[in-house]
Amino acid sequence: MANFSTYKKLELPLSTEKYNVQVFNKNNQAIDSELHKLDLKNQSQDELLATREALSAESARIDTLIAGLTTRLNTLADSDDTTLDQLSEIVAYIKNNKSLIDGITTSKVNVYDIIDNLTTASAGKPLSARQGNLLKNMLTDLTAIVGDKVDKISGKGLSANDYTDAEKNKLAGIAGGAEVNVQADWSATDTASDAFIKNKPAIPTRVSQLANDSGNITSDSIKKIVTVSALPADAASHPDTLYIVL
Repeated sequence: MANFSTYKKLELPLSTEKYNVQVFNKNNQAIDSELHKLDLKNQSQDELLATREALSAESARIDTLIAGLTTRLNTLADSDDTTLDQLSEIVAYIKNNKSLIDGITTSKVNVYDIIDNLTTASAGKPLSARQGNLLKNMLTDLTAIVGDKVDKISGKGLSANDYTDAEKNKLAGIAGGAEVNVQADWSATDTASDAFIKNKPAIPTRVSQLANDSGNITSDSIKKIVTVSALPADAASHPDTLYIVL
């Protein structure tokens, strides 16, 4: 039986075992998965570092702006010639740099407080742009899924018995009011039954119930019965004689 590595449980075949491509592929898949995790971790760290550097540069620019503004205010405060023009200049400067000044008055974000995962329970901390983009993609996919869903109808459910086009066309070809073929039953007496036969003719049960057609032979027209071995040539001239050929 093969051994396994300590950390990632890679299968370690014994020296007596033959090469097994399935074992080789399984180990490679495990290694590839771990390398991918390292790539994602390095990418996340690079993005956080870039964000930190950008924030540091912006912080330095704001600090420079504050220092310049402070210097100008101090110079104005130390001056004995505080004129209306100087005050107007300060007001104009504040208006022109309002967005920067507003940024100074808001709380700064520490780069170490930026969360780069969706599992942290801490509330009130900013989420990284990468995680925000992941959330946006998830919402887009979820919206598409919800848009294609089928609303549940009370008393009904979905099944694997799909209604095909062939079945639909077969049903459309059946005439309106058509019924399933039923074996007729001569003895059926229930008029509501599908097996009941309507307008049945009356069938005689005795010979006396039969009537002769015109020209048929009857007992009144036969005067003599003769047995012969062959029908005589003049048999037609004796209509009152019944010939029985033996």
